Amino acid sequence: GAVLINVARGGLFDKDAVFRALESGHLGYLASDVAWVEPVDPNDPLVRHPNAYFTPHVGGVTDVSYDCMGAIVAEAAKNVLRGQAPGSDVTVVNHEAAAAARSAKTHP
Repeated sequence: GAVLINVARGGLFDKDAVFRALESGHLGYLASDVAWVEPVDPNDPLVRHPNAYFTPHVGGVTDVSYDCMGAIVAEAAKNVLRGQAPGSDVTVVNHEAAAAARSAKTHP
């Protein structure tokens, strides 16, 4: 059977359908770094299936990923302190606060 690997979001697959596919052999293995609920129930039949492998949402936790995240945050902070937008790698969730910070920097 095929192999399903999910490192994105837990809700991307129908867990009951995946379980049935594992049981029937149409799906050979499931490897997932995410679950449909967190924390995942260790007694869930899908979690206990011998061909299913789960990690606790830490697949992206590496030295390289942390170095990249740190560089992005540092660059965003420098941009904001210069009165600029944080950058394209940063999602701003509080636009009013970001605008106020930029305005305070450019209009003391």
